[in-house]
Amino acid sequence: MAIFNYLDKIFQKPLISGGWIKFVASVLLSAAIVNILLVFERVISAIWQWYKFYGYETEGAITLSMKTAWLYLALSGLLILACFFIGALSKAKGVLIGLRFSNWALAMSFFSVVIYLLLAFSPLNQWRP
Repeated sequence: MAIFNYLDKIFQKPLISGGWIKFVASVLLSAAIVNILLVFERVISAIWQWYKFYGYETEGAITLSMKTAWLYLALSGLLILACFFIGALSKAKGVLIGLRFSNWALAMSFFSVVIYLLLAFSPLNQWRP
């Protein structure tokens, strides 16, 4: 993040402080936690539907909307990009807690997207337009 170091030299004070980085990293971590909890709720719901209707003519499945899936993937992509950016900024500024929070948020976001896609393309899901 050489641009920030250059701008700091021009204005003689840091444009982005360590406190701001910590705050944004903690917000990203909170968003990633909410993200993964929502995906786990859908997974538990799908497993419960499969268990409840196992052996019937149509085995249980949940329905996911295509619009919701695209919106979820777009917002998760923005969250991942923000985690990359704050992680790089934390590393450049030497803010260790910001780097840890952004790395955790990044890992949880990737994991939740992978689990969501596995659920979406499994037999436990029926797509709704």
